[in-house]
Amino acid sequence: MTPERWQRIKTLFAAALEVPESERAGLLALESNGDAALIEEVVSLLASHEATGDFLESPAPEMSASVYAALDDHVGERIGAYRIVGTLGTGGMGDVFRAVRDDDQYRAEVAIKLMRADVRDNLAEQRFKNERQILAKLDHRNIARLLDGGATPGGVPYVVMELIQGEPIDQFCDAQDLPVRDRVQLFLQVCAAVSYAHQHLVVHRDLKPNNILVTADGSVKLLDFGIAKLLEANSIAGTTSDETRTQLRAMTIDYASPEQVSGGTVTTVSDVYSLGVVLYRLITGQSPYGKRTNDAQRVAEILSDTIPTRPSQVQLGERRARDIDADLDNILLMALRKEPQKRYGSVEQFANDLRNFLGGMPVAARGNAWRYRLGKFVRRRKVEIAAAGLVLASLVGGLGFAIREARIAEQQRALAQRHFDSVRKLANALLSDVYDEIDALPGAQQARINLARVSGEYLEKLSSEPGGDTELKVGLANAWRKIGDIHGGTNSPGGGDTKLAVESYEKSIKLLEEVVAAEPDNQRAGATLAKSLIMQAKTVLFVQGQEPALAYAERAAKVAEANPEGFSGEHDRFNVLMVSNHSLCEILSALERPAEAMAMCDKAIAVAEAYASTKPDDVPALKLLRNAYTNVAIVVDTRLSEAEALERTLSLMRKSLLVSEKLMAMEPESAEHITRLAEQRLNLGDAYFNGGKFPEAIATYRLAAPVLAKAAEEKTDARAQLAAGMNDLGLAASLVKVGEPRSAMPLFDSAERVFAEMLRADPENVMNGFMLAQAEIRRGEMYALLAEKPGNPDARRANWKKALAALEPGVARMQSVNERYPLSGTEKIPLDVGIEALARAQTAIAQL
Repeated sequence: MTPERWQRIKTLFAAALEVPESERAGLLALESNGDAALIEEVVSLLASHEATGDFLESPAPEMSASVYAALDDHVGERIGAYRIVGTLGTGGMGDVFRAVRDDDQYRAEVAIKLMRADVRDNLAEQRFKNERQILAKLDHRNIARLLDGGATPGGVPYVVMELIQGEPIDQFCDAQDLPVRDRVQLFLQVCAAVSYAHQHLVVHRDLKPNNILVTADGSVKLLDFGIAKLLEANSIAGTTSDETRTQLRAMTIDYASPEQVSGGTVTTVSDVYSLGVVLYRLITGQSPYGKRTNDAQRVAEILSDTIPTRPSQVQLGERRARDIDADLDNILLMALRKEPQKRYGSVEQFANDLRNFLGGMPVAARGNAWRYRLGKFVRRRKVEIAAAGLVLASLVGGLGFAIREARIAEQQRALAQRHFDSVRKLANALLSDVYDEIDALPGAQQARINLARVSGEYLEKLSSEPGGDTELKVGLANAWRKIGDIHGGTNSPGGGDTKLAVESYEKSIKLLEEVVAAEPDNQRAGATLAKSLIMQAKTVLFVQGQEPALAYAERAAKVAEANPEGFSGEHDRFNVLMVSNHSLCEILSALERPAEAMAMCDKAIAVAEAYASTKPDDVPALKLLRNAYTNVAIVVDTRLSEAEALERTLSLMRKSLLVSEKLMAMEPESAEHITRLAEQRLNLGDAYFNGGKFPEAIATYRLAAPVLAKAAEEKTDARAQLAAGMNDLGLAASLVKVGEPRSAMPLFDSAERVFAEMLRADPENVMNGFMLAQAEIRRGEMYALLAEKPGNPDARRANWKKALAALEPGVARMQSVNERYPLSGTEKIPLDVGIEALARAQTAIAQL
């Protein structure tokens, strides 16, 4: 839209406001010269203006005595397990009360939001419930927590929330007389909360100081997701698209983005704009557009091409004004751009520029001019540059002897450095260039193992060198992690030596911890540490058990979230976040903590979906999403019934298969996509088997079998061997269940052979022992079933002996696994089946 066109719209809009509504149609027809598009734009603005009457403004701070009296009527009322003891305030949809737990379980103060009677209708109730659902998804230190929710006996919806004792962020900053830099530092907590919400597909849509409280210890708490909107289709069930669009137009006009005011599409960058307004007010005490007289004026200013006043040009006290430089001006003006595509692409980008401002680093909002970046460097290094100048002056003063000695020493140092760099370069080349070249080659696993051995020898020499700079340590840590991946057994297509994998990951972690301890702000080292920790967690789980793995996984998730700028790109960061959350889900489930486990599973999916939603046709993003659905699907929620657990797994697997189909359509020749699709079918077959749907399991296993068998032709590929063996075992057990034991026997043979070889190669990995024990138990179960059929006594006796021969070592092996890695859920089923079948076999043998 051209400036001239916009000026015509503004002029006609202002004129229409001055005449009665009944005369507006005639005025528009007369003044528009038949321009239908112009009339449509003005009518849209008029509709937005008329819609603001009841809900654009926040409630008045002072409530009338009658309103307080109405609220006081609820004091003493019991809501669920809570009793109301006082009033806190009222808002657009609900009244908020102070309450206490009143069921003798424990004592706690909370805030209860109860929907007001005067706003109750179907849409309002749905919106209130939507707020409750949104809050239930969010678990962040800077977001007020949802504790409970429901409806009163009279059907009035309510939510119970953490009671926040604090004051609005702008009032807190003014009361503390915080300087600008401290205000920006505090505001970064707000950014962290909003960024977390965006990762969980939630746009807040009503960010303003009254919804951002600061507690006495300086912690920020974000409140009121009442008009938030999930970034998903059909986020409000039971409403038409028009109803949804209308009800979600509620906003606070001074903080609303242009697209929100005009009724356009609201996205995460709409929250970026609102955050820009909040920070502008924190710094200047004013709106970006100055004082206003009415809604129409503010709407026109927001929708116009008016550029907000630079914060540095707003009249402030001398101490605060000098903290506002061109960097902060440009950061705020970029966040407040009228065009969504020209703002920061995410809250994290906005926050990163603010961190750079605080650290004296170049900011993206200022561009990449070399003079600007040089100036920032000089200002950051004033002391070092001044010291260098003094040294230079001393040298010029005649230290010839020192120069000559230094030159000789430098030559010797350079010679040693060249030798050192050559060794480092060779090790890195082996682990990156050479490894990547052979990685995809069939039959190359032995070459990978040899590469790891040779590279490890070089790395040991490098690690033993005294000192070592940061870059060297981070490089060495990366190299050790790659060696761990090569040895990582079932964690990667490695040779299956988890003991060596654990040792390699530990070396990587130790080096990175040294860097992080010396340089806490080194985000690259922090991000690299998160990667090594998560790989150690995945490996330790099957070597040392759940508790040690949990410690590594928790650290990995915490470090990853604390170092968002240290990753090589968005995919790298989102992948580590997804994998760390999934690992926590898997470990917590094994520890029989299902509520915490499922929360982590949900986070893993939310991270992957958030990333894929921004890159719908990007292969790496789709692979990340596929892996998230697949990994989470096989973690069973033990709180559910068998039928419910099966439906949950099938639902997630269907989503995973849909993503795989899209990947196959994009890259039909990809061997990786073909193999992963077969592995998904293996997991789906397991789900059908555990759910008692044996014919479906058989059909699914058979679809996967040829692809997995082909991949397993590389005998040293532990992942391929494991998948093929598991598929054979699942198919064999399913055939037994439908009465086809003869077809199952060769499959049991192949599965046991694979698992026995894997156990011999890597006895430390508990997964190998578990799979072999399961194969032995399922075979023993088959022979027990055959022995129980009426028929020839000699044949029955022979089958009972075969059952005993398989069950005794299988049960003993599984019990040994259970001692190292306590089994739960579906993992414990084979042990229970084995113990029961073994007892039957022993009794039958004794009676022969």
